Amino acid sequence: MVDRAVDLASSDFSIEGRPAENGQRAENANYRIVSTGYFRTMGITLLQGRAFSAEDGAGAPRAVIINQTMARMYWPQGDAIGRRIRLGGRYGRREAFTGAGEGNTVLTVVGVVNDVKQTRIIDEPIRQEFYLPLAQEADAPRIMDVLVRSTQEAAPLTAAVRGAVASVDPEQPIFDEDTMDQMVADSFGPKRLTLFLLIFLAAVALILSCVGLYAVIAYSVSQRQHEIGIRMALGAQPAEIGSLIVHQGARVALVGVAIGLVAALGLTRLMQGLLYGVSASDPVTLAAAAAALLLVALFGSYAPSRSATRVDPMVALRQD
Repeated sequence: MVDRAVDLASSDFSIEGRPAENGQRAENANYRIVSTGYFRTMGITLLQGRAFSAEDGAGAPRAVIINQTMARMYWPQGDAIGRRIRLGGRYGRREAFTGAGEGNTVLTVVGVVNDVKQTRIIDEPIRQEFYLPLAQEADAPRIMDVLVRSTQEAAPLTAAVRGAVASVDPEQPIFDEDTMDQMVADSFGPKRLTLFLLIFLAAVALILSCVGLYAVIAYSVSQRQHEIGIRMALGAQPAEIGSLIVHQGARVALVGVAIGLVAALGLTRLMQGLLYGVSASDPVTLAAAAAALLLVALFGSYAPSRSATRVDPMVALRQD
């Protein structure tokens, strides 16, 4: 499946029948010029109205499809279909502008589609946006994207697309070949690097905490051998002694986890910029992290507890 689109730009516009307030700036939205199969190729869902078709040609009334954000912003009652907007000044790369988008062009809203991310900056909020049919452009844009959707591997398909473009115009330059997976991966690149470093440092801290807890509990067992010997002489079972030592480590870990959760909730603003699709105060994530820390603490307490169960009461009672 092949389709075409022109680089994203922005345009001022006004809504017919809605007078602008004095001193108010013109409304502005991003726009993209696309061919009829664009939404199907990109998997963009049509929510209301219709998509572009072969009937939206040069002699047909100017049509426009808007995104969900634009529909909610200007027609919150859900009555955007059939409304008319008038284009004003445009901004962006001039080589992508064409005749159909000149000022005073009147467009009729024929459809509403769901919001999509149109830039590689993943944190950038979705703006109001509209789409114009390529067939209604008076002059062909100088810059266009060819979008291909297929079940085949990307490498051989890229060569086939290059050959198809060369068969139409051998001098047409082609640049910036990317798969959608690669574009998504690139958009997460800085976040992925930062999170990798955080995960590495967190793993080092987890190992150090486990070793530190082991050292503290082991030292405590060595200092309490006389007490342990008395307990065992009075009938305490090895399992009870081991449980006593493990509970001591668990109490230390619970205090640390409680302090860590409070600190994590207090630092959510710093963490939020590194996350996507999940809150920094997500309860499931925090509960999983707390459970992991407790498991590590129990593991660190296990070895000292085993040593405590092997204490010989007679040897321990002879110590000063």
